[in-house]
Amino acid sequence: MAPIRSRCRPRIRLAIPLVQPKRSNWTSQPPTANFQAPPADGANGWYVSPVTISAVGTDSASGVAKQMVSLDGSTWVSSLTLSEDGVYTVQGRVTDNAGNVTNIRQTIHIDDTPPVISTPVLTGTTGLAGWYTSSVGVSVSATDATSGVASTEYSVDGGAGQTTTPTLLDGQHTVQIKVTDNAGNVSTASASAKGIPTRRSPPLSHLPMGPQLRSAETMYII
Repeated sequence: MAPIRSRCRPRIRLAIPLVQPKRSNWTSQPPTANFQAPPADGANGWYVSPVTISAVGTDSASGVAKQMVSLDGSTWVSSLTLSEDGVYTVQGRVTDNAGNVTNIRQTIHIDDTPPVISTPVLTGTTGLAGWYTSSVGVSVSATDATSGVASTEYSVDGGAGQTTTPTLLDGQHTVQIKVTDNAGNVSTASASAKGIPTRRSPPLSHLPMGPQLRSAETMYII
């Protein structure tokens, strides 16, 4: 009997290298964007000095490529310095390396000009030598072209401030006036008045009467 030969072929193992998938450079996530500027140094969010503003952003995927600002939407620069009084709308734009863009806006208010006060007006009945023979009213008008007038205060002879116009009575008085605009700028003025509201009877001269009045003496009646 002939021997039986095996027809099984030997197994061949092939080493196939693993290919790592390529990472895609594509991202649709836009960058973050914010404005960078100092805090307002005036009242109510107003600046009372020049301010420099720029745009800043971050992008964790492709990174930030450009950070720009503009006033008109056509001329873009890395930062803006605003110094003239006015209200500005600043546009910011941050672009990442993949081309994604984030746009932002912010309003900047600047007013470093104090309000304008008119010459104080005194009202009353004028007498002689700069005196008034009635009570005296004091008032002013004030304007502010940018932020507007916030308050007007009067102080009589260094006393507490009041927002109503004062009325001056007997004696000599000085009124200090302070006008504040909405940005916190202050202007001051002052006015003085001498008032005599009432004089019920004029002063009399006490002269001797009757036999005591000598012929050489003259009596004056005021």
